[in-house]
Amino acid sequence: MRNSYYPKRVVVFSVPGAPAPWHVHTRWSKSASKSRLKTYQELIRIVASGAMAGRHPHDGPVTMEIEFFRPIPKSAPRGAAARQKWVDKHTLMAPDLSNYNKGAEDALNGVVYVDDSCVVGLQTYKDYTEGEGETRFVINLL
Repeated sequence: MRNSYYPKRVVVFSVPGAPAPWHVHTRWSKSASKSRLKTYQELIRIVASGAMAGRHPHDGPVTMEIEFFRPIPKSAPRGAAARQKWVDKHTLMAPDLSNYNKGAEDALNGVVYVDDSCVVGLQTYKDYTEGEGETRFVINLL
């Protein structure tokens, strides 16, 4: 393990609801995706603040594991085999995993860590799930 001599503190939390990817927005754009991203980031901040339990944002190195689970849309096939085939195909499609990461990392600025430049390691995953979706975080404050 890298930097194992640091005392390790872990912050673990889960944010309910569908994750929203980061998009390039112009100052004139009023798109629904921009609004959805802002709402999603605010929810991350609220849940992360609770998980931090009153601690100040960390100013040292941070590693993170993030899992993004998107809800399977109602238009997906109902049969188990056809549904799994649909999930396997659509998991590889947009939005890109890096866009989910960017939005989530930005939301944690000033809450869990001082700035997202503190993130020295990142492991992420995206998939579909039954239900409303969620985003799971495991953050190691090194």
